[in-house]
Amino acid sequence: MYIASLLVFMSCILLSLSIKRHYVSTITQSKISSKYSTMPFRLCGFLCLTFSFILLFNLYDLTLGLVYLAATFTAASLIQTLLLSYLANWINKILLVLALIIIALTLHKKLYHVQMLVAHLG
Repeated sequence: MYIASLLVFMSCILLSLSIKRHYVSTITQSKISSKYSTMPFRLCGFLCLTFSFILLFNLYDLTLGLVYLAATFTAASLIQTLLLSYLANWINKILLVLALIIIALTLHKKLYHVQMLVAHLG
């Protein structure tokens, strides 16, 4: 659940950075943003959103997965709106921290499953 929530939050930030106004205010100080510079943000945002859909549907089935997804997306979009309004220069750092937390939680869960497998075999 935590990983799916963090993925939804990360997708909100990435999709907002694919918009020209937010890209210019957070990434670069120039007034020019090309289509090719914002496309990776859009693709990564949709990939994160798709992975969070898959995780929540696998965890809670279709009905509860949709409810949790809508609730998580609502909270993530509110937090992201406040961040972009007041702390736009912190978005890059927050995005990096979110990515590192997701990686750490994923590796921790995989290591836990490996440890359980070794315990059962031993």
